[in-house]
Amino acid sequence: MQRKQLEAIIKSYGEFPLLIVGIRNSNNKRGIYDDNIIIITSEVFSVFTGNTDPTSYRKGRGFKQEKGMATLNTGLWKSYKFGKHKTYPAIIQTGGDVIVTRDGINEDYKDTGYFGINIHKGGLWTTSSEGCQTIKRDQWDTFYNLAKSEAIRLFGDKWNSVVIPYLLISSESTNVKTV
Repeated sequence: MQRKQLEAIIKSYGEFPLLIVGIRNSNNKRGIYDDNIIIITSEVFSVFTGNTDPTSYRKGRGFKQEKGMATLNTGLWKSYKFGKHKTYPAIIQTGGDVIVTRDGINEDYKDTGYFGINIHKGGLWTTSSEGCQTIKRDQWDTFYNLAKSEAIRLFGDKWNSVVIPYLLISSESTNVKTV
């Protein structure tokens, strides 16, 4: 993907000093890294191999019972800050709600809220996602350190308290190829 292509898409959402963009592959499959996650600032355009889906399926058993796996809906989410996923640094959903679609529930039903849909490193043998956005393990340190260094450059001492917008788009709707 070319930077200009992505900037044309982003323009309709606004301007952001630091933006993370996920591009979901139109031939999407679960449990594999077939998506891209991009860090974009005035000085950086860096593409990483990622996953924007749950690793597996889990059927929900109704609204008030166990819910199915969450898949983050496309859109702009001003919901992310630097924090910890389990025990390691990540970019976490702590700044606001998101909307997800769940397995086994009517396709039209959208679940809104805080679900811990984080951006974190994938596992050694799996994408390690129950709905999170994951980066291939061997690319994680580079991704995180670049996002952090850009946040420090742009926001100074407030780097870890500023909301980092995450834009999730589909390659199908943008004619963009992934991985």
